[in-house]
Amino acid sequence: MKRGFTLIELLTVIAIIGILTSIIVVSSGSARQQARDAKRKSDLNGVSTALEMYYANQRKYPVVGAGWAPLETLSITLADFLSSMPIDPSNSEPFIYQYCTDSTATATKYVLDVALENKNESITNTSFTTDDLFGSGCNSNVSSFFTGTYAATDSKVHYRVTNK
Repeated sequence: MKRGFTLIELLTVIAIIGILTSIIVVSSGSARQQARDAKRKSDLNGVSTALEMYYANQRKYPVVGAGWAPLETLSITLADFLSSMPIDPSNSEPFIYQYCTDSTATATKYVLDVALENKNESITNTSFTTDDLFGSGCNSNVSSFFTGTYAATDSKVHYRVTNK
């Protein structure tokens, strides 16, 4: 009497292991995306808190010029309120933290923005369907934003934080 596995049994087991491995790899990639997006949101909320502390002292938000600027430009200005300036987990385009104010002199409003990886992220601002401020600067339209997610024209979901 022969003992052992037939070729069919071995191929079946290998196929099942392959399918399970594929499912695990795909699932873990999605979980990593969600974790990076959660960190992005947390980072922007932390910077928002630092900006509010800065505003309490200065009665204006830091101005970095007209239009959008990388968040790193605030690292020296916010050093007293933030232990270190957060960097996006992937640290590559288009996942860059951006900052903008409503004025180049006495800024009373600001916007923090970042693209999210998960395109299936729920949209919290359905009335805002464009991010035209990226092309033309944001100084004149900053007050129209609120904290939340929106579908941007770059086919990504963006997360924005603004002051109240």
